[in-house]
Amino acid sequence: MSDKDSDDESASVDIGQHLKESDERNKRKREEAEAHESDDSSSSSSVAKKPAAVVVPVLVPVLRPVTVAVAAPAAPVAAALPRPRLSLQQIQHRHQLQIQEMHAQLARAVPQPPLPYYEDEFGQDMYMRQLKAEQLRERPPRPRIVRDGSPLPIGSPLPTLGAPSPMVHSRSASSVERSTSPAERKAAREVQRKHKEDQKLAKKLAKRAEEARLAKVVATMIAGYQHADHKHKIVIGQEKSPKDGEIYGVAVSFTMRKGQPTEEVLDLTKFNSKDIRAFSLKCGVKGGGGMTLFGCRMEIARSVQMGTMYNDQSISNPGSSSVTKRINTLFKVLNICFHANNFNDFVALNDSKQRKDYEQEPLSENGVTGNPVKDFWVLVSNEMNETADDSFDTVLGLQEGEDDRLIEWNEEHGFNLNDINRGHDFKSVRQLVCDLMKARERCHFEMKRSGEGSNDLWTYCTTPKFTKPRQSTAALPAVAVYYCNHLCLIHPAIDGKFAAFMSNDLKSDSTIEFAGSADSAGSKAGKMAVSAVVESLATATTDLKEAMSQRNNVSEAISQTNSWNDYFDIGDRYCKLKADIRNGDSSKARMVAAMEVRIEQLEAHLNIVPAKSIIETED
Repeated sequence: MSDKDSDDESASVDIGQHLKESDERNKRKREEAEAHESDDSSSSSSVAKKPAAVVVPVLVPVLRPVTVAVAAPAAPVAAALPRPRLSLQQIQHRHQLQIQEMHAQLARAVPQPPLPYYEDEFGQDMYMRQLKAEQLRERPPRPRIVRDGSPLPIGSPLPTLGAPSPMVHSRSASSVERSTSPAERKAAREVQRKHKEDQKLAKKLAKRAEEARLAKVVATMIAGYQHADHKHKIVIGQEKSPKDGEIYGVAVSFTMRKGQPTEEVLDLTKFNSKDIRAFSLKCGVKGGGGMTLFGCRMEIARSVQMGTMYNDQSISNPGSSSVTKRINTLFKVLNICFHANNFNDFVALNDSKQRKDYEQEPLSENGVTGNPVKDFWVLVSNEMNETADDSFDTVLGLQEGEDDRLIEWNEEHGFNLNDINRGHDFKSVRQLVCDLMKARERCHFEMKRSGEGSNDLWTYCTTPKFTKPRQSTAALPAVAVYYCNHLCLIHPAIDGKFAAFMSNDLKSDSTIEFAGSADSAGSKAGKMAVSAVVESLATATTDLKEAMSQRNNVSEAISQTNSWNDYFDIGDRYCKLKADIRNGDSSKARMVAAMEVRIEQLEAHLNIVPAKSIIETED
């Protein structure tokens, strides 16, 4: 407020106060004069009549004409105290003060009810804004009530939506903040939306971090689990089977670091299929690599409760190195494949399959019906994970005079085919055998190259260049590749079935490689499976035609060689008979004539021109 306005306001207040005091003083004097007149009757004639009232038009702030009655001058008796004459501004100011006082009395006497608020789903006020503004102008502003009941000063800012609001109101936060501008309300809602998104993102990241941590903890637990030493940490409970509805005892949880401050309980029901199957194999469950979650937990509970079901053998020897476990694992998978009970199925893996092969019964309890190749590798994986059966733990070639290198290795390092890496499925064992067979074929191919290298296979088995199956994997142990070759020498039929480096002209039908795997079509559905089968058949037909063409070429080459041999033989005999005839032996003339006919046929077959014929012509 400027100095001029403050001076005007103070001047108006002083004038009003002066007018009030003057009116009261004049009133007292008139009362005293009237009392004096009533006592003195003789002076009644001297009293003058009151003049008529004077009407003065005045404009008030509401711009309405108001009639203000101004009192007439006092009686002549009070003429000694004349009333001060008011100016127009003084009269207007007095009237304005009276109007403000009247409004204040009305506001205190009649309480104003709060205006109703109507909001849509977005918190926007749908009431008539213009009417509400007019009503707010006509009444004093209502104080804002906070939590403790005390009013906020008028004009103080309201709390934002991003922070906890102290307002206790029946209306929403958006309706409370109607005094702010639309831009501020929009910005507040945007801050609140971002805050909710940040909270959701933080929860999601925390959940992912917890899942990653649990995955590492589970992997560590499975890697270091020993059934004989840690089976007491498995908690057994009763649950209903989802298959038949019966109640069975199943493994519920596993306690890590039991009795320590960092004790942690792992819920087995939350394990994924890969982890629970690996854990069941660690517990010695036969066929656990193909069971369901409930089946794995039920078999784990059985292995814990029965105790000696699997002889409580140590699944993993903590004192052995990873290289030793890898060598023992490769030796055992080779023993299983070359065993007398499995060798016939192993040799027939690469042969062409017929319909009856896909309709035979599975080889094991957990085998796969309708897929003989996958069924064989499932059988091998089950035997690998079996802890009670020791029929595959004998290493061949260790007797005196059999194989010097295997005997020397056994004396230096030793073999223990019980100390292997458990938890293999049908895919992993198939990959191990394929890698060993390919490494052996590479070593043989390099050894048989004329003029290069040595005739000792061990020299090539110790070269990572030939025993490394893939670029991203480590080279196979030399003794494992050498043992694979030793078993192949005992079973010569294997060379005709796994001939990866055999020349194309000498391959048989059993070595033709089909596109994809034998179980690839069964894993697809609908048209994709049909197209895969058709593509495989087309590829097989093409390969068969190429093989037949190669065999025809071989036959023609052999026939050409035989013709040349016949030509050289008959030519030698023909020259000898001609010499005898020239010496006077005419009895061999008929034989020479017959031989000349045969020589002409061979020369025509061998494309020998007549000028170079060996038949003697008579001049």
